[in-house]
Amino acid sequence: MPGRSSGGAFSASRAGAYPPELSARIEEFARKIAGDISKGADEVLVVGHSSGAILAVSALARLVRLGRVPANGPVLSLMTLGQVIPMVSFLPEARELRADLHLMSAQDRVTWIDVSAPGDGCAHALCDPVAVSGVAPPLFDGDQNPWV
Repeated sequence: MPGRSSGGAFSASRAGAYPPELSARIEEFARKIAGDISKGADEVLVVGHSSGAILAVSALARLVRLGRVPANGPVLSLMTLGQVIPMVSFLPEARELRADLHLMSAQDRVTWIDVSAPGDGCAHALCDPVAVSGVAPPLFDGDQNPWV
């Protein structure tokens, strides 16, 4: 669409920092997911595609930080498809995203599966977004999130 930029261009224009408007949108997603968790479902699956994977990671990280993923609640999973997380995580002001990646890798409340295809030239196929971003926990042994 004319006048619209891609998620990558948007992130690059802010050096990876989340502006207040985007942070509010991520918070809105987190509230929606928390509402879905509380509705009595057996499982809640959050799917993020391309730059939407970044928003999904950050929304779930907010819920984990706030203790809003109950141990006795439904199974909560994240599936990222064709993610472009490293493209943004390498930007100098992407501190919040890097902190969210670190947290999501080390926590055990949300199972994270990353699905990609080597033929997708726009995504980081078969690339662990946590490890490649340099934020894997010190004892990273491959069993933490995500499963690539």
